Amino acid sequence: MQKMNIYKTEAIVLKDYDLGEQDKIVVFYSRRYGKIRAIAKGAGNKE
Repeated sequence: MQKMNIYKTEAIVLKDYDLGEQDKIVVFYSRRYGKIRAIAKGAGNKE
């Protein structure tokens, strides 16, 4: 299993994409780190 990097910064969400039924890929931009891509587990549509 690959180690996760954890960042704490202010960022703006540029885009999000569905990844399966419950997950999303989110693209952020922050002044400190630039463009960041992350997977948000369980962030899909809850019905």
